[in-house]
Amino acid sequence: MKVSNRNSLHFQSLGVVLYVLVCGALPFDGATLPSLRNRVTAGKFRIPFFMSSNCEHLIRHILVVDPSKRLTIPQILAHRRSEEHTSELQSHHDL
Repeated sequence: MKVSNRNSLHFQSLGVVLYVLVCGALPFDGATLPSLRNRVTAGKFRIPFFMSSNCEHLIRHILVVDPSKRLTIPQILAHRRSEEHTSELQSHHDL
């Protein structure tokens, strides 16, 4: 399956949204717009101490600068964190 550059950007945006949901802050920051742009294009962000290793692994592999090395949607769905969350959602649904 060929992934277009546009879809790849959507996948990276998914990583940003996941980071915000977990951390309550954006993954990239900078004092000025040029410094923010440099951090985004370099893929430099910090992982907070409270993030689980599974979640960190997932985010680090979605927020990859090179689209060819970024996780695909099937890989994201197969990720252990996704499986745990799916199980939690199912158990809440059954209530």
